Amino acid sequence: ELLNHFKQHPELCQKLVEDSSDKRFSPSTFIQAEKEKYIVGYVDDSYSPMTRDILYFHTIEEAVTDYVLFSLGMSRLK
Repeated sequence: ELLNHFKQHPELCQKLVEDSSDKRFSPSTFIQAEKEKYIVGYVDDSYSPMTRDILYFHTIEEAVTDYVLFSLGMSRLK
Protein backbone atom coordinates (compact mmCIF):
# COMPACT_ATOMS: atom_id res chain seq x y z
CA GLU A 1 0.00 0.00 0.00
CA LEU A 2 2.81 2.40 0.86
CA LEU A 3 4.60 1.76 -2.43
CA ASN A 4 1.40 2.40 -4.37
CA HIS A 5 0.86 5.64 -2.45
CA PHE A 6 4.32 6.88 -3.41
CA LYS A 7 3.73 5.90 -7.04
CA GLN A 8 0.68 8.16 -7.02
CA HIS A 9 2.56 11.03 -5.32
CA PRO A 10 5.99 11.46 -6.95
CA GLU A 11 6.30 14.97 -5.47
CA LEU A 12 6.27 13.42 -1.99
CA CYS A 13 9.08 11.05 -2.99
CA GLN A 14 11.24 13.94 -4.13
CA LYS A 15 10.51 15.86 -0.92
CA LEU A 16 11.64 12.91 1.23
CA VAL A 17 14.88 12.56 -0.74
CA GLU A 18 15.53 16.29 -0.29
CA ASP A 19 14.70 16.15 3.43
CA SER A 20 17.10 13.25 3.92
CA SER A 21 19.95 15.16 2.32
CA ASP A 22 19.27 18.06 4.71
CA LYS A 23 19.75 15.92 7.84
CA ARG A 24 22.46 17.26 10.11
CA PHE A 25 22.58 14.53 12.72
CA SER A 26 23.59 10.92 13.12
CA PRO A 27 22.98 8.15 13.67
CA SER A 28 20.23 8.25 11.08
CA THR A 29 18.82 6.60 8.02
CA PHE A 30 19.35 8.22 4.64
CA ILE A 31 18.25 8.09 1.04
CA GLN A 32 20.44 9.41 -1.73
CA ALA A 33 19.95 9.79 -5.47
CA GLU A 34 23.00 8.79 -7.47
CA LYS A 35 22.98 8.67 -11.29
CA GLU A 36 20.51 5.94 -12.25
CA LYS A 37 19.90 4.48 -8.79
CA TYR A 38 18.88 5.36 -5.27
CA ILE A 39 20.77 4.34 -2.16
CA VAL A 40 19.12 3.73 1.22
CA GLY A 41 21.16 3.04 4.34
CA TYR A 42 22.22 4.05 7.81
CA VAL A 43 24.97 6.43 9.02
CA ASP A 44 26.42 5.39 12.38
CA ASP A 45 28.21 8.38 13.85
CA SER A 46 29.02 11.95 12.84
CA TYR A 47 32.57 11.82 14.26
CA SER A 48 33.51 8.70 12.35
CA PRO A 49 30.79 8.26 9.73
CA MET A 50 30.27 4.70 8.61
CA THR A 51 27.40 3.58 6.46
CA ARG A 52 25.78 0.20 6.78
CA ASP A 53 22.70 -1.75 5.75
CA ILE A 54 22.95 -0.30 2.24
CA LEU A 55 20.36 -1.24 -0.38
CA TYR A 56 20.13 0.00 -3.98
CA PHE A 57 16.93 0.71 -5.91
CA HIS A 58 16.17 1.59 -9.52
CA THR A 59 13.04 3.63 -8.79
CA ILE A 60 12.52 6.52 -6.43
CA GLU A 61 9.21 5.03 -5.25
CA GLU A 62 10.83 1.78 -4.11
CA ALA A 63 13.71 3.64 -2.48
CA VAL A 64 11.43 6.01 -0.58
CA THR A 65 9.22 3.13 0.56
CA ASP A 66 12.27 1.28 1.90
CA TYR A 67 13.59 4.48 3.52
CA VAL A 68 10.33 5.05 5.41
CA LEU A 69 10.06 1.40 6.51
CA PHE A 70 13.73 1.33 7.58
CA SER A 71 13.38 4.63 9.46
CA LEU A 72 10.43 3.21 11.40
CA GLY A 73 12.28 -0.02 12.24
CA MET A 74 9.99 -2.14 10.07
CA SER A 75 10.85 -4.89 7.58
CA ARG A 76 12.51 -3.50 4.48
CA LEU A 77 11.55 -4.13 0.85
CA LYS A 78 14.50 -6.38 -0.02
